[in-house]
Amino acid sequence: MAHSVKYGGGKTSGSDLNALPGRKLATSKTPRMLTPSEVELLRQDLRAALELLRELAARRTGGVE
Repeated sequence: MAHSVKYGGGKTSGSDLNALPGRKLATSKTPRMLTPSEVELLRQDLRAALELLRELAARRTGGVE
């Protein structure tokens, strides 16, 4: 007894299959202050990005900043 399997053609997307009914994302429309740890993480990311840009600029200019 063979079972036929239908591929594609469904009206739901993959993200629809993962969504839980009655659940919303934990987002808020009101702004809030960042915590000190969030500020520090942003500063670390900024320093890392600036360092990468400096390295790329140095390579492009032949080591002269």
